[in-house]
Amino acid sequence: MVHSKANPPRSPPVPPSYSGNRAEVTMSRVKMLAMASGFVAGGFLFLRCYQEESPFFRFSNSLLWDWQWYEVALLLSAIGLVGVFPSAWLRVTVSLGLGVYFSAILEGLLEPGYHGHFLVLPPWLVALVWGFPMSFLAPLAGGAIGRRLSRTRIPRSLYFALLAIGLGLGGSLPAMDRAQRRRLETQELPALLKRIYEAEMAYSAARSDKHFTCDPTQLPAVAALNWRGERRFAMASRRYFVQLDCSYVGPYGFRVAAASYSSSPHFSISIDETGELLAGPAFDAARQRRMERRDLPAFLKRIYEAEMAYSAIQPDKSFTCDVNDQLPAVRERRWDPGWNRSDLYIYYTDGRGYNVELHCPGGPGAHQFQVTATPRPPDTSSNFFLSIDQTGELVTEPDRRSSEPIRVDGGVQARKLVKQTPPVYVGPAEVICRGKSGAVHLTAIIGKDGAVREAHVDRGDVVCRPATLDAVKYWVYAPTILNGRPVEVITQIEVKK
Repeated sequence: MVHSKANPPRSPPVPPSYSGNRAEVTMSRVKMLAMASGFVAGGFLFLRCYQEESPFFRFSNSLLWDWQWYEVALLLSAIGLVGVFPSAWLRVTVSLGLGVYFSAILEGLLEPGYHGHFLVLPPWLVALVWGFPMSFLAPLAGGAIGRRLSRTRIPRSLYFALLAIGLGLGGSLPAMDRAQRRRLETQELPALLKRIYEAEMAYSAARSDKHFTCDPTQLPAVAALNWRGERRFAMASRRYFVQLDCSYVGPYGFRVAAASYSSSPHFSISIDETGELLAGPAFDAARQRRMERRDLPAFLKRIYEAEMAYSAIQPDKSFTCDVNDQLPAVRERRWDPGWNRSDLYIYYTDGRGYNVELHCPGGPGAHQFQVTATPRPPDTSSNFFLSIDQTGELVTEPDRRSSEPIRVDGGVQARKLVKQTPPVYVGPAEVICRGKSGAVHLTAIIGKDGAVREAHVDRGDVVCRPATLDAVKYWVYAPTILNGRPVEVITQIEVKK
């Protein structure tokens, strides 16, 4: 066949080649596998290392090995993954960080409540903001190192080994944490408390009065510890604190307690001048027993002695309820002051403690006082009652509460008012008794049925007193219930027109 120049012969068709498509498909699958591996590895490390405490919104976590070890595990895993998937090093690095980041946010969304430092922010929002830099710092650093190493002739088996070491380190951190906790709680902390006990006993033996001290600098054997102003110091990555306390018994005794800041699981042990080391379930019961049998009676006696010393130097032999300014011997803790009383809450374990109230009938210049110690509501597990007055007699009968009125804050009692008869002022009293200048303050005893049984005026304009007193006697309150029984109440009432 003759072909012209205009119609040159056609080349035979070349069969299609699929080698390029296969390479692209394989590379795409490798990249997907790399991304999935990084995401799963990041999520595993986060959820495993912080299965109890999150690094992003629980900074007082119980993991004693702290976040540095977690970051090391992420770094090694990133180097290993980049070495295994060198062609997808950036994807695997980002995926590793995203696995951590999304796991932190998911944990924040599932968190039922939050008790950390960022009190105004929900956990997921803290993780969203704070978790971003924390999630990608170690993966990006590991990715850069792995990228550099992948250009050398390092066998791929070494990268698999680094990946296994990183995942193994992260997975074993909780077990390492538990082992360190067990060593601290069973060996080091009990031994430390016994050292402080021996130092206190040596100090007391060298004194003629056999007193103890709550000043750690006077105990040479333990003075080198990092004590703070509250006679406490922290140890083990700030997860535990040890405190030396003599607040209630004064120089006649002491107590050293060690406890964990974390509430899950919470650990606490203590030792006092008896040498008995209390731990576990017996700790709270023993502390309550000591508070009621020794610490609170000794504390109330100290208040009595301080009041008597104050009265002895007063021209009119009066007492005071201004503990913070007038009774320095018993102001180790800040009292809540009032016009004719001061209140103090003594805490001894989680959610439980005692109210101590110093009451001076009539306010400043009173010639009598009463100090009472009772369990703080809603704790009704103890039928404890203790009282002392200017006679120096300690009243400890539990049944005394049912025969004597209990003291209730005036603001609290005012919310129970169900029937109020306004005072009727006649003549000039109508003008004088208006507003703050006509306010009348009374002390009233409210019966078990809620009716005002007795009342007397503490202060107020003389013109306003008679009508106010007559009106208050007809007021009715909701009965006050204590331990399932109605009780009488003594409280303060402020009346102003």
